[in-house]
Amino acid sequence: MFSHPIEFDLTYKPEISIDLTKGSVSIWPTLYFEVQSLDFWTRSRTEGYGFTELPRTAGAHSIGVSCWRPVGDSVVEELRRFFIGGTCQLEDPTFAKIPGSFESNNLVKYGFRTKSTGKIFLHLNCAIQSWIALAHMDVSTIIKAYQKARSKLLETRKVIEGLGKLNL
Repeated sequence: MFSHPIEFDLTYKPEISIDLTKGSVSIWPTLYFEVQSLDFWTRSRTEGYGFTELPRTAGAHSIGVSCWRPVGDSVVEELRRFFIGGTCQLEDPTFAKIPGSFESNNLVKYGFRTKSTGKIFLHLNCAIQSWIALAHMDVSTIIKAYQKARSKLLETRKVIEGLGKLNL
């Protein structure tokens, strides 16, 4: 197991209508993953595909993304994968969820041979800025929410400063 911290910012501006009564967007951004390996002899293999929708709420989130990879029809293909490198790959990485070119009502993946290859664990810190939540609030409600958040911050700061003074 290893870890590689990555930091990036995403900006999402939907080009679709937003349901103000539910405060949600029907199409939400999705992260797609393609896990590759490269060994000592520079043999490249696709180890798995996975996807997850970004959280719809602000805050810290821990997400486990299950990964899978296509499997060949014969033992020879698995031996080729192990000894020579190169694997069955998806033409369209969005096939991990719903292919970008899909336009029907029913999506059937039955018969598509796959193998579970593990999980990717993500720790995300999300900040969401949206006027939708504020559309139904008046100024006094917003100010009360701000004051409540500020008092929590000050209480937490006192606790942390108190812990810093302890001789452990």
